Amino acid sequence: MSTESNNHANNIELAELESIMKTPSGRAVLFRILGTTGYFQDSFHTDTNMMIRKTCMRSVGVRLVDQMMQCNDQLFYLMLSENDNDR
Repeated sequence: MSTESNNHANNIELAELESIMKTPSGRAVLFRILGTTGYFQDSFHTDTNMMIRKTCMRSVGVRLVDQMMQCNDQLFYLMLSENDNDR
């Protein structure tokens, strides 16, 4: 796949994510997904296998936040403020 194709695919993905972020229900779903990934928690655990699992799950959340910030950081901060009591 060419660089141009990759850029086009990435732009489409970011536009789709932004359209989800523009709705209150979309932001609520994304916030729950971030919670499921453990994004708001520490990855440390005394059991090495559990720590590896938590770290891998959290990395999905980190990637999602990176994409959300790329497409519209103001909507990301709005999502956080809407769910301030749930973190």
